[in-house]
Amino acid sequence: MPALVHADEQHRGSEQLGTAPADVVALAGREVACKHWLSVEITDQESDSRVEHALSHLRCDALAADAAALRTKYGQSDSTLKALDAARALGP
Repeated sequence: MPALVHADEQHRGSEQLGTAPADVVALAGREVACKHWLSVEITDQESDSRVEHALSHLRCDALAADAAALRTKYGQSDSTLKALDAARALGP
C-alpha cells in the first residue's frame, strides 16, 4: 500500500478514536504497540527477550478476545464499532 494512502487511513482511524470510549482507545494503543513489536527484527538473545517481554506485557495474544469483548459490550453503538475497526487498521 502506498505510504500516503496508509497515512490517510491512519489519520481517519485516529479521528474516529478521538470520541471512542477509553477502553477502545486503550485497545487501539495495544494494537499499534503489538504491531510494532511483531515487526522488530530479532538479531540476538537480548532482542528476542525484549520483544517477548513487550508482547507478553501488552497481552498481544489476547487482542482478538479483548476486541470481541468490546464489540459485545458496545454492540449497539455504531460509532464505537467503527472505532474498533479503525483501531485494527492503525499501526505500522
